[in-house]
Amino acid sequence: MKIGLLLQARTGSTRLPGKIFMDLNGRYSIQRILDGCKKTVYPHKILLCMPKEDEAEIKERISNGELESHIDERFDLFIGGENSNDLVDRFYKAARLHNIDVIVRLTCDNPMYEAAEDIIDDMIDDYLDNGAMGFLGNNDAISRNPFPNGIDVEIFNYRMLCWAKANIKDKINLEHCATSFYKCGNPFSVRAYNNMNRISKLIPSFTLDTVEDYQLLLKLTKNYDACQDLNAAIEKTNYEVWNNDGK
Repeated sequence: MKIGLLLQARTGSTRLPGKIFMDLNGRYSIQRILDGCKKTVYPHKILLCMPKEDEAEIKERISNGELESHIDERFDLFIGGENSNDLVDRFYKAARLHNIDVIVRLTCDNPMYEAAEDIIDDMIDDYLDNGAMGFLGNNDAISRNPFPNGIDVEIFNYRMLCWAKANIKDKINLEHCATSFYKCGNPFSVRAYNNMNRISKLIPSFTLDTVEDYQLLLKLTKNYDACQDLNAAIEKTNYEVWNNDGK
Protein backbone atom coordinates (compact mmCIF):
# COMPACT_ATOMS: atom_id res chain seq x y z
CA MET A 1 0.00 0.00 0.00
CA LYS A 2 1.58 3.24 -1.17
CA ILE A 3 1.20 6.30 1.07
CA GLY A 4 1.63 9.83 -0.22
CA LEU A 5 1.86 13.21 1.46
CA LEU A 6 0.08 15.54 -0.94
CA LEU A 7 0.84 19.20 -0.29
CA GLN A 8 -1.56 21.62 -1.90
CA ALA A 9 0.05 24.93 -2.76
CA ARG A 10 -0.32 27.93 -5.00
CA THR A 11 1.17 31.41 -5.07
CA GLY A 12 -2.00 33.25 -6.08
CA SER A 13 -3.67 33.74 -2.70
CA THR A 14 -5.84 36.87 -2.82
CA ARG A 15 -5.30 37.75 0.85
CA LEU A 16 -1.58 36.98 1.04
CA PRO A 17 0.01 36.44 -2.39
CA GLY A 18 3.18 34.36 -2.52
CA LYS A 19 2.83 33.27 1.10
CA ILE A 20 4.63 29.95 0.61
CA PHE A 21 7.78 31.96 -0.17
CA MET A 22 7.47 34.38 2.74
CA ASP A 23 10.51 34.40 4.99
CA LEU A 24 9.99 33.12 8.53
CA ASN A 25 13.24 33.72 10.38
CA GLY A 26 15.57 32.52 7.66
CA ARG A 27 13.41 29.93 5.92
CA TYR A 28 10.47 30.18 3.56
CA SER A 29 7.15 28.84 4.80
CA ILE A 30 7.35 26.04 2.21
CA GLN A 31 10.87 25.16 3.35
CA ARG A 32 9.67 24.71 6.93
CA ILE A 33 6.80 22.52 5.73
CA LEU A 34 9.12 20.35 3.64
CA ASP A 35 11.50 20.04 6.60
CA GLY A 36 8.65 18.55 8.62
CA CYS A 37 7.61 16.21 5.80
CA LYS A 38 11.21 15.06 5.43
CA LYS A 39 11.19 13.87 9.07
CA THR A 40 8.16 11.60 8.58
CA VAL A 41 8.65 7.82 8.42
CA TYR A 42 5.56 6.29 6.79
CA PRO A 43 5.03 8.15 3.49
CA HIS A 44 6.51 6.68 0.31
CA LYS A 45 6.07 9.91 -1.68
CA ILE A 46 6.01 13.60 -0.84
CA LEU A 47 4.20 15.42 -3.65
CA LEU A 48 4.09 19.20 -3.93
CA CYS A 49 0.92 19.72 -5.97
CA MET A 50 0.68 23.11 -7.67
CA PRO A 51 -1.46 24.58 -10.48
CA LYS A 52 -0.23 25.24 -14.00
CA GLU A 53 0.07 28.97 -13.41
CA ASP A 54 2.83 28.39 -10.83
CA GLU A 55 4.86 25.94 -12.89
CA ALA A 56 7.57 28.29 -14.13
CA GLU A 57 8.28 29.86 -10.73
CA ILE A 58 8.39 26.66 -8.69
CA LYS A 59 10.57 24.88 -11.26
CA GLU A 60 12.98 27.80 -11.27
CA ARG A 61 13.20 27.75 -7.47
CA ILE A 62 13.82 24.00 -7.49
CA SER A 63 16.44 24.24 -10.23
CA ASN A 64 18.37 27.01 -8.46
CA GLY A 65 18.61 24.89 -5.32
CA GLU A 66 16.25 26.79 -3.01
CA LEU A 67 14.50 23.59 -1.91
CA GLU A 68 17.37 21.12 -2.26
CA SER A 69 18.33 20.80 1.41
CA HIS A 70 14.68 20.58 2.48
CA ILE A 71 13.68 17.52 0.43
CA ASP A 72 14.69 13.87 0.22
CA GLU A 73 14.46 11.16 -2.45
CA ARG A 74 10.69 10.83 -1.88
CA PHE A 75 9.97 14.35 -3.13
CA ASP A 76 8.36 15.09 -6.46
CA LEU A 77 6.57 18.03 -8.05
CA PHE A 78 3.15 17.64 -9.62
CA ILE A 79 1.73 20.38 -11.82
CA GLY A 80 -2.05 20.30 -12.22
CA GLY A 81 -4.39 21.80 -14.77
CA GLU A 82 -5.36 25.35 -15.62
CA ASN A 83 -8.01 25.63 -12.88
CA SER A 84 -6.03 26.48 -9.75
CA ASN A 85 -9.21 26.15 -7.66
CA ASP A 86 -9.92 22.51 -8.58
CA LEU A 87 -8.00 20.63 -5.90
CA VAL A 88 -9.98 17.43 -6.45
CA ASP A 89 -8.68 17.20 -10.01
CA ARG A 90 -5.11 18.06 -8.97
CA PHE A 91 -5.02 15.44 -6.21
CA TYR A 92 -6.76 12.82 -8.32
CA LYS A 93 -4.27 13.15 -11.17
CA ALA A 94 -1.27 13.27 -8.80
CA ALA A 95 -2.40 10.16 -6.91
CA ARG A 96 -3.18 8.27 -10.13
CA LEU A 97 0.17 9.16 -11.71
CA HIS A 98 2.15 8.02 -8.66
CA ASN A 99 -0.08 5.05 -7.76
CA ILE A 100 -0.93 6.47 -4.32
CA ASP A 101 -3.37 4.36 -2.27
CA VAL A 102 -3.54 6.51 0.89
CA ILE A 103 -3.60 10.29 0.56
CA VAL A 104 -2.39 12.46 3.45
CA ARG A 105 -3.51 16.00 2.69
CA LEU A 106 -1.43 18.90 4.00
CA THR A 107 -1.95 22.57 3.17
CA CYS A 108 1.00 24.81 2.42
CA ASP A 109 -0.21 27.70 4.57
CA ASN A 110 0.79 25.76 7.70
CA PRO A 111 4.55 26.21 8.26
CA MET A 112 4.43 24.53 11.69
CA TYR A 113 4.07 21.14 10.02
CA GLU A 114 7.79 21.43 10.66
CA ALA A 115 7.04 20.28 14.21
CA ALA A 116 4.26 17.79 13.43
CA GLU A 117 5.98 14.77 11.93
CA ASP A 118 4.99 12.54 14.86
CA ILE A 119 1.34 13.57 14.48
CA ILE A 120 1.42 12.78 10.76
CA ASP A 121 3.03 9.37 11.33
CA ASP A 122 0.70 8.53 14.24
CA MET A 123 -2.35 9.41 12.15
CA ILE A 124 -1.14 7.25 9.26
CA ASP A 125 -0.56 4.38 11.71
CA ASP A 126 -4.09 4.85 13.07
CA TYR A 127 -5.54 4.93 9.56
CA LEU A 128 -3.78 1.75 8.50
CA ASP A 129 -4.78 -0.03 11.72
CA ASN A 130 -8.41 0.71 10.85
CA GLY A 131 -8.22 -0.85 7.40
CA ALA A 132 -7.24 2.28 5.45
CA MET A 133 -10.92 3.08 5.03
CA GLY A 134 -12.97 6.26 5.39
CA PHE A 135 -11.80 9.70 6.44
CA LEU A 136 -9.55 10.58 9.39
CA GLY A 137 -9.03 14.20 10.45
CA ASN A 138 -7.75 16.19 13.40
CA ASN A 139 -9.29 19.62 12.85
CA ASP A 140 -12.21 21.42 14.47
CA ALA A 141 -14.61 20.32 11.73
CA ILE A 142 -14.15 16.70 12.79
CA SER A 143 -12.86 16.50 16.32
CA ARG A 144 -14.40 17.47 19.65
CA ASN A 145 -10.86 17.94 20.88
CA PRO A 146 -9.06 19.29 17.80
CA PHE A 147 -5.48 20.27 17.21
CA PRO A 148 -4.85 23.98 16.62
CA ASN A 149 -5.47 25.21 13.09
CA GLY A 150 -2.02 25.13 11.57
CA ILE A 151 -1.23 21.46 11.95
CA ASP A 152 -4.35 20.15 10.20
CA VAL A 153 -3.95 16.66 8.75
CA GLU A 154 -6.58 14.84 6.67
CA ILE A 155 -6.29 11.25 5.44
CA PHE A 156 -8.42 9.40 2.91
CA ASN A 157 -7.94 6.73 0.26
CA TYR A 158 -7.73 6.75 -3.52
CA ARG A 159 -11.18 5.18 -3.93
CA MET A 160 -12.68 8.16 -2.12
CA LEU A 161 -10.77 10.53 -4.36
CA CYS A 162 -12.19 8.74 -7.41
CA TRP A 163 -15.67 9.20 -5.94
CA ALA A 164 -15.01 12.92 -5.45
CA LYS A 165 -13.73 13.27 -9.02
CA ALA A 166 -16.94 11.68 -10.35
CA ASN A 167 -19.43 13.38 -8.03
CA ILE A 168 -18.19 16.74 -6.72
CA LYS A 169 -19.18 19.69 -8.89
CA ASP A 170 -19.60 22.69 -6.57
CA LYS A 171 -16.80 25.24 -6.28
CA ILE A 172 -16.31 25.06 -2.49
CA ASN A 173 -15.79 21.31 -2.32
CA LEU A 174 -13.67 21.24 -5.48
CA GLU A 175 -11.40 23.86 -3.94
CA HIS A 176 -11.09 22.18 -0.53
CA CYS A 177 -11.37 18.54 -1.65
CA ALA A 178 -11.65 16.78 1.72
CA THR A 179 -14.73 18.71 2.88
CA SER A 180 -16.87 16.48 0.67
CA PHE A 181 -15.80 13.44 2.72
CA TYR A 182 -17.15 14.64 6.06
CA LYS A 183 -20.36 16.31 4.97
CA CYS A 184 -23.76 14.70 4.42
CA GLY A 185 -24.46 12.84 1.21
CA ASN A 186 -21.37 10.66 0.87
CA PRO A 187 -20.94 6.94 1.64
CA PHE A 188 -17.79 7.17 3.77
CA SER A 189 -17.14 6.78 7.47
CA VAL A 190 -15.58 9.70 9.34
CA ARG A 191 -13.30 9.44 12.36
CA ALA A 192 -11.52 12.01 14.50
CA TYR A 193 -7.93 11.91 15.65
CA ASN A 194 -8.15 13.83 18.90
CA ASN A 195 -5.65 16.15 20.53
CA MET A 196 -5.27 14.47 23.90
CA ASN A 197 -3.46 17.43 25.49
CA ARG A 198 -0.43 16.83 23.29
CA ILE A 199 -0.36 20.25 21.65
CA SER A 200 -1.24 23.45 23.52
CA LYS A 201 -4.31 25.36 22.31
CA LEU A 202 -3.24 28.67 23.86
CA ILE A 203 -3.00 29.83 20.26
CA PRO A 204 -5.95 28.13 18.51
CA SER A 205 -4.76 29.02 15.01
CA PHE A 206 -1.37 29.62 13.45
CA THR A 207 -2.14 29.12 9.80
CA LEU A 208 -0.65 31.64 7.36
CA ASP A 209 -3.45 33.49 5.63
CA THR A 210 -3.16 37.20 6.51
CA VAL A 211 -0.52 39.81 7.40
CA GLU A 212 -1.55 39.41 11.05
CA ASP A 213 -0.95 35.66 10.80
CA TYR A 214 2.50 36.38 9.40
CA GLN A 215 3.38 38.60 12.35
CA LEU A 216 2.26 35.87 14.76
CA LEU A 217 4.24 33.21 12.90
CA LEU A 218 7.37 35.36 12.96
CA LYS A 219 7.20 35.14 16.76
CA LEU A 220 6.21 31.47 16.84
CA THR A 221 8.90 30.26 14.45
CA LYS A 222 11.56 32.33 16.26
CA ASN A 223 10.55 30.76 19.57
CA TYR A 224 10.37 27.28 18.06
CA ASP A 225 13.83 27.62 16.51
CA ALA A 226 15.21 28.56 19.92
CA CYS A 227 13.80 25.53 21.80
CA GLN A 228 12.66 22.94 19.20
CA ASP A 229 9.55 22.34 21.33
CA LEU A 230 6.20 23.36 19.85
CA ASN A 231 4.31 23.52 23.15
CA ALA A 232 6.99 25.69 24.73
CA ALA A 233 7.06 27.92 21.64
CA ILE A 234 3.27 28.33 21.72
CA GLU A 235 3.31 29.24 25.41
CA LYS A 236 6.08 31.81 24.97
CA THR A 237 4.44 33.30 21.88
CA ASN A 238 1.09 33.52 23.66
CA TYR A 239 2.77 35.39 26.52
CA GLU A 240 4.48 37.80 24.12
CA VAL A 241 1.28 38.50 22.17
CA TRP A 242 -0.84 39.19 25.24
CA ASN A 243 1.83 41.20 27.05
CA ASN A 244 2.99 43.11 23.96
CA ASP A 245 6.63 42.54 24.83
CA GLY A 246 7.67 40.27 21.99
CA LYS A 247 10.50 41.41 19.78
